[in-house]
Amino acid sequence: MRSRVIYADTYRKRHQRRLFLLAVLIIALGALFVWWHQRNPRPDPQTYPVLGVRLDQTDGVQDFDSLRSSKVSFVYLKATEGSSYFDDNFNTNF
Repeated sequence: MRSRVIYADTYRKRHQRRLFLLAVLIIALGALFVWWHQRNPRPDPQTYPVLGVRLDQTDGVQDFDSLRSSKVSFVYLKATEGSSYFDDNFNTNF
């Protein structure tokens, strides 16, 4: 009968664990990439050369200089909704 070293499988187990963690990391980075592009969709500049945004009261205070530096060409300001709602920030934004 052949004797086995107690720690003979240590390298193999450690190697398998590292490969598993690497696979989990790659999957997590892929999921983050997909999530980011779904969260922040930017149209292709060649297909859509003019870029605009729609703002209302729920968007809070906006920095229009940063929008301009992001190459936003126009802004739709939503002032009303229905017959009784008026955006409190419309005059400030306009």
